[in-house]
Amino acid sequence: MIRHFVAALMTMGLLAMGLRAQQPTAKTLVGIVGQSTADRAVDGGLSSIQVQASTDDSNAMVKAARTRSFTDPDDPTRALSTSWSLTASAPLSKGGDATALLSGDGFPDSFTLKTKYTRYLLSGRRRPDFDNPDVVKKRDVICEELILGAIKKGVSPEDAKGLECDTGNVKKFIPERLEDHNALFWDDDRSHYLWGGSATVGHRQFKYLETDLTEKSTSKTPWGVSVFGATVPRGMDTLLTGGFEYRSKQKDADEKTLCPQTAGASQLECKTGPIGAPVDADEQLVYVEMRRLMLSRAMSLKVTYNFETEKLGLDLPVYVIPSSDSGLAGGIRVGWLETEGAQIGVFVTSSFKLFPN
Repeated sequence: MIRHFVAALMTMGLLAMGLRAQQPTAKTLVGIVGQSTADRAVDGGLSSIQVQASTDDSNAMVKAARTRSFTDPDDPTRALSTSWSLTASAPLSKGGDATALLSGDGFPDSFTLKTKYTRYLLSGRRRPDFDNPDVVKKRDVICEELILGAIKKGVSPEDAKGLECDTGNVKKFIPERLEDHNALFWDDDRSHYLWGGSATVGHRQFKYLETDLTEKSTSKTPWGVSVFGATVPRGMDTLLTGGFEYRSKQKDADEKTLCPQTAGASQLECKTGPIGAPVDADEQLVYVEMRRLMLSRAMSLKVTYNFETEKLGLDLPVYVIPSSDSGLAGGIRVGWLETEGAQIGVFVTSSFKLFPN
C-alpha cells in the first residue's frame, strides 16, 4: 500500500512542476491557487456555509472565520496573516456508518465543532517606489483600466472612479492585469509558507441490540486533532499541503439478524441491527494535498494514508461553478478508498461576511 501512496505523491509533483505565477497576498491566495471546500486544512479564511451529498453521506457545515493581516515588524518584505475559525457540522442523513472520505472532517454521522488556527507567512512584499516615474506610470495605467473595466461591467462612472485600486478590484474587473498589478507589490521569485492545526469534538447517538433483542442506546464523544504545513513554492501557482490527523471515534458493531427462541411462542421473533455496544474505530492519518486552478476551475487533490487500516484514499473536489459576487459556488466531489471503491458527490457553498474589515 505504501508504494501506491508514493506513486500518488510523484504524480502530484509532476502536475505541479514548471507552473509560473504571481505570488499571492493573504487576500489573493484563493484567487491564485483556487478555492477549497470547508473541510480542507488551508482555506480562504472566510465565513461560509456548505452542504454536500454523496453516495455514502450528506452533511451541512457552517463556518465562522476571522482573519487578520499585518506587516512583520522585523521584516517589512513579509506580510503575516492569522486566521481563526469555528466550524459546526451535522449529518443530514441517518443510518449506518458513513464512509468518512467526502466529509473530510472524519465524523460524518456526528454533530461536531472544530476550531482551527492558520498562520500565513507571505514573503516578497515590495514597497513600490512611487518616486520612480516608471512605477507611477504603470500603476496609473492599471488604475485607469480598472475604472474602464468596472464601467463595462455595469458600474456607474461615479462609483467606478471611487473604487480602490487594489488586488480585489483588479481581479474582479480586469483580471488579465492582476499579474502586472501584483508585480508592483510582490516579488514573484519568493516562496510562501503556512502552518496551523485544528481540534474537533463531537457527539453521536448509537442504537443497538442485545442478544435477547433488547434495544439500547448510548452516546459517544468522538474527537480529533490535526497539524498541517503548506507552501506555495517559488515560481509555482500551486499550494502544496501536508498534515497528520488523529481521530478517536466509534462505529456500530457488526449488524446481524437474531431469532432467539422464546418458551411458549408460536413463532420466532427476529430483529436485525448492530449486535452489542459500539466499538472503537480510531484513525491515524497522514495526507498531502495539491491545489491549483486549471482551466479556471479550482481542483484540490488530496491523498490520505490510514495507518490503522493500512489503506489509501483519494479525494478530489472540483469547482464546476466558480465563486460569484454573491459567494455562491459548487461542484463535484470524487473519491476513492481501497476498502470501499469509488464515491461521487456534489457540494454547494456560499461565503458571507461575519466580521467587519
